[in-house]
Amino acid sequence: MQLLRTDYHTKETEYEGLEVDLDQLEEDSNRLEIRFFRTLAMADITTDNTKEHDVQAKAEAQESAGMRSMLMGILPDRPSVEPSVEVHPLWSDLSDAIAEMNIAQEEVDDILSYREELTYNLGLKERTNRTVSATELERLRNFRADEPVQLARLEEATTRVRELYKRCMAEAAPHEDPPYHIAFALGLPTDDEIILDDSTSDTEETFFYRRHPALLSQPHHLLRREPLTVLSNLKQVAKSHMNTVDRGDQMRAAFKEYEISCILRDTKAMNKTDYINRWLLQYLRISPLQVEILATIFTNSTHLKIVDTKRWELDVLFQWWKDEAAIRSVESISKSALTATVDSSAHPPNDGFSFLA
Repeated sequence: MQLLRTDYHTKETEYEGLEVDLDQLEEDSNRLEIRFFRTLAMADITTDNTKEHDVQAKAEAQESAGMRSMLMGILPDRPSVEPSVEVHPLWSDLSDAIAEMNIAQEEVDDILSYREELTYNLGLKERTNRTVSATELERLRNFRADEPVQLARLEEATTRVRELYKRCMAEAAPHEDPPYHIAFALGLPTDDEIILDDSTSDTEETFFYRRHPALLSQPHHLLRREPLTVLSNLKQVAKSHMNTVDRGDQMRAAFKEYEISCILRDTKAMNKTDYINRWLLQYLRISPLQVEILATIFTNSTHLKIVDTKRWELDVLFQWWKDEAAIRSVESISKSALTATVDSSAHPPNDGFSFLA
């Protein structure tokens, strides 16, 4: 019976494999059939509509004769320039030179990015006392040989673009509105130029969440040239001179970051409720989204408006430990401590080292 069962499973597996192969062949056959009929239909349409297409293209070219040579939408068979205007060969040479300059710039950017990555890896190995491989040394030698070549090529392409532009302005008919890629490469103003306000950039002042500064973590020490831990940052601020400007604010900020980092570390032993309560508090203090959700819930549930934001933040921190979850955690800690005391008194250890039990 076991042999028959094994043979049955073997045959069933082979059948399933053949069925999968058959489905794949059927799918390939359907794909080839669809491609064949699509190609046949396109060939018939092309043969029947060739003359009509030529007439329509000529009519569209005549209609667009009075339009600017600007991109108004991707249309089929549209003329690249206005039929009534001849483009001077110098402008074509300038366009080709700009394309070469862009390619050279991309290659220089790639090689500089590669240099930064290679330098970082070599520095990391040097700091960790690891041996530099022969492949990395070969890459470094190749980079030192390739970098001057690419920079010289970029400089040559840039010089050629400037010279051709001067010749175009002097010898060729200048464009009232040059094509966008030429204007962009030469740094000329365009109608569609967008100027962004510098105040929207991510600086140290705008990087952190401005609202709820007393409740949320704002680790400015991480943005320094040498990032510090919360403890080393607190020690550094504490060692600063007493007459330092804003020393009090710096001390409060450093102590707040240290306090947030120690929330989970101060969890009571063998108490899951206390751990969860502390984890929720730490997550709240590092997540602006959670603070906004808490403020929204508070407003909707109490129908009160938060006028003094700082007072509300301090109330949240003060009332957090009076919550039912916090009270239960304290009660469970007291019960566990009482139970441990009773057990230790009922069953005293044989030696004096009770803390090792």
